[in-house]
Amino acid sequence: MELGTNPSIDCEAIREVVIDLPERAIPICLGGEHSITPPTVEALAEQRDLGIIILDAHLDLRDEYGGTKLSHASASRRILELEEVDSFASLGIRSGSRDEFVFAKENDALYFTSDAIHEKGIDKVLDLALESLDSERFYISIDIDALDPAYAPGTGSPEPFGLSPWDVRQVMKRFAQKIVGLDVNEVNPTDDNGQTAILDGYLGGQISQGVRGSQSDGEEGVASIAGELRCPLDILS
Repeated sequence: MELGTNPSIDCEAIREVVIDLPERAIPICLGGEHSITPPTVEALAEQRDLGIIILDAHLDLRDEYGGTKLSHASASRRILELEEVDSFASLGIRSGSRDEFVFAKENDALYFTSDAIHEKGIDKVLDLALESLDSERFYISIDIDALDPAYAPGTGSPEPFGLSPWDVRQVMKRFAQKIVGLDVNEVNPTDDNGQTAILDGYLGGQISQGVRGSQSDGEEGVASIAGELRCPLDILS
């Protein structure tokens, strides 16, 4: 779907598309900025309680940014405001304002830094996260800047010392049977040499194959939604 420049209209359009999907469909949203995530989560949360796993370099807990509460820098905060969200964790964090870290502490917003993942290993961190995540079904949002810019340079706010593609793939493997939706966002083609878009499409393709394999009937399949910034979707076919 093509999105415009009005965050309120765009968010409502995304929400309506997701709400209209068949109940068994698993939306995979490729492209766009991180503000695509809250309306997708909101729509899915109307059908079931959800746990949220976000991979991101940034906390995204600002109340507003750039004059709007629907900014990419407010994505996690808008998600935490949803009553239907059972549990929440961010992985790969290495940037945020003082106010955001205070908000996270005061509101028990669970996060793990990229340093913690490097030191403990991704599986140990996921074990720790799952001890606190009281959910059976999960939505996973991958801001591509969670990865180190050596792997994904094509993004608007790259941060060094990030995750590896192996870390991200392991997250998806651990949650593959519990995923009800996924997005990969913040890919910026103007800053890319092609490798970020390839990684973006590969991650989406990997999870689509995983959820297809977990569906015994397979009638509904996987719904794929492309945002304004997108890579070719034939990898999902």
